[in-house]
Amino acid sequence: MVAGLLRSLGMYVRIVSSAGAPLVLGQMAGRTSRTLLLYHHYDTAPPGPWREWSHQPFQLAERASAFFARGVVAGKGPLAAHIQAIHTILQTEGELPCGVAILVEGHAMSGSRYLAEMLAPHFDTFRPDACLASQGERDSHGVPLCYSGAKGSLQVRLHAHGGAYPLPAGTASILRNPLWR
Repeated sequence: MVAGLLRSLGMYVRIVSSAGAPLVLGQMAGRTSRTLLLYHHYDTAPPGPWREWSHQPFQLAERASAFFARGVVAGKGPLAAHIQAIHTILQTEGELPCGVAILVEGHAMSGSRYLAEMLAPHFDTFRPDACLASQGERDSHGVPLCYSGAKGSLQVRLHAHGGAYPLPAGTASILRNPLWR
């Protein structure tokens, strides 16, 4: 389904198989040689006990002029918005202002364990200048958040000087932290 939607835009699409769910890669050239990567995923976290849902979790439901379904905010909604945005730009401008690559994986909720392995053979043709990952987070007032970085896991060797003694990681955002300077 995702591959079909990307093809309908005129994108070149590759489906990369893995030990688990496939990866969908879509690419389209634009006016400049720069490329924006749009990262998405189609998997969702398990819904938990079904009896705690007021509707079927994987079916779209409307409540108080808002729509709800499992995976809509952090997965499928942003992907649909980007597909529609690309469609609209192509309809009004005839071409994209820059190249666009869309990566849609099926293992994000389990740590993207196959992502590097699946991308390795395609790395030379899949080298973006920037990446946008729309994860759907909102602040306490319901306003969508936009980050200039992301949380995750990275293994590096780093030497920094800070406090005179170790502090719990949970205090990193409220105390002077040499990693954040």
